[in-house]
Amino acid sequence: MEREYLIGIDMGGSEINAGLVDLNGKVMKKLTIPIDTKATKAKIIESIVFAVNKLKKDKILGVGIGIAGAVDVRRGIAIAPPNLPGWKEVPLKRILEDKLKIPVLIDNDANCFAIAEYKIGLAKKMQNVVGVLVNSGISSGIVLGGKLCRTASGEIGHMTIDSREKCSCGNIGCLEAYSSGAVIERKVKKLLNKKTITMEEIARLAKTNSKVKKIVADAACALGIGLANMALLLNPEIISVGGSVTSIKGFVEAAEKEANKRVRILENKVQIVKANTEDYGILGASSIAF
Repeated sequence: MEREYLIGIDMGGSEINAGLVDLNGKVMKKLTIPIDTKATKAKIIESIVFAVNKLKKDKILGVGIGIAGAVDVRRGIAIAPPNLPGWKEVPLKRILEDKLKIPVLIDNDANCFAIAEYKIGLAKKMQNVVGVLVNSGISSGIVLGGKLCRTASGEIGHMTIDSREKCSCGNIGCLEAYSSGAVIERKVKKLLNKKTITMEEIARLAKTNSKVKKIVADAACALGIGLANMALLLNPEIISVGGSVTSIKGFVEAAEKEANKRVRILENKVQIVKANTEDYGILGASSIAF
């Protein structure tokens, strides 16, 4: 008997992570394809097609793609992904469906993450969930009453929490200017006089280097302020935090501690957890396809 599967694709700026997912939310097979920084739009789309064909097995019900930035979900258009320079108003759904002959759905990666947490993650069976991704930037997806809230932009990263640091968006005091992976990396590189550094290196250094530890602690504190604001606005049952920065031990816990100092007006403390799903990008993307 032919089995049914989904394919989830997490579109990053430096790589494509794709996986074959069964209907119970288990990743059966996965692959990663690096993206050259100079790769053309056509080349990247060709890589997506290659990944799907490589993973394809039995009956594929749909392909879900999570991509950073604004997405026109109904028409399947990637409006201007910040990690894919040169992409603007790309009708990704139509292009891929023409090539693959499989239904394709596209959504913002934070929306995908929130849906995955709601369906199969730590927020399973909860009705009001906020999912926050802390990568190079910061974004969020919101599930209210068991439904993804598309009327909310989810741009938690550009919530004003201060009036000093300039953000990459041009605004002053955005959360992203204090807590994002890009900002943490920039500060640590300056501290250590290094040209490049990975989040894995920073996670190791934060255990022994007091100055790196302070940079991370400040970022976690700022994130806690942002999460407190989300909690006061939405009063969710849970806020799940994922992304590369959560690889730093204690980062999410420190943010939770700071947030709960600031939500005392609420009846209960806000539950802030580190997502424990290793393949949240793949699972989140596949979740929107089913």
